[in-house]
Amino acid sequence: LIALLFYSQLLIWKSREVKMETLELSTPLSFGSRTIAVWMVLNSLIACLLVVSCGIGIAFQLIFRSGDINWLLYTQLVVTIGWPAMLSAGMIVWLQLMTGKKYPGILAVALFLLLTESRAGRQIGLQHPLTQFAKSYLPHYSDMNGYGAYWSVFINSMLFWTSLTVLISWLIIRWKSQRKNKSVLNFA
Repeated sequence: LIALLFYSQLLIWKSREVKMETLELSTPLSFGSRTIAVWMVLNSLIACLLVVSCGIGIAFQLIFRSGDINWLLYTQLVVTIGWPAMLSAGMIVWLQLMTGKKYPGILAVALFLLLTESRAGRQIGLQHPLTQFAKSYLPHYSDMNGYGAYWSVFINSMLFWTSLTVLISWLIIRWKSQRKNKSVLNFA
């Protein structure tokens, strides 16, 4: 998540720092298209890291001849790690854009991640499952029955967090688009 925070601030604020933002804003792309593109770039970074991790795992299995490759296990690994990370990437982008400034945005995201993704939030009393963003109880994987009945609970929980992230992104895009349209001079 630290890498996502670093890359998201680069993707969002670098064009403003190097004075390329006016060129980007002159294109016909809407605010929503640009921000969803930033989110998709972060998601592709997550996907690349997961593919490399699975590739390393498969390579070690082949080198040490440790049995058949369990493709279902690798798929579940990608889903259980990648899906929450992609949702967190979305919230990182939306929180930075909601603040409108670079360093307050980084601070807001760091506080959000500290409270929802670490033990610090639980130590100050944020123990309810709805205060832990994109987290669902998932026991250790066992060779006997995988995740058991908790797999469907995990999928339902991630569907909830996905719908919440999409709703928040839609609200922020609408809010920012209305603010930008009001500030533009209309000579018609």
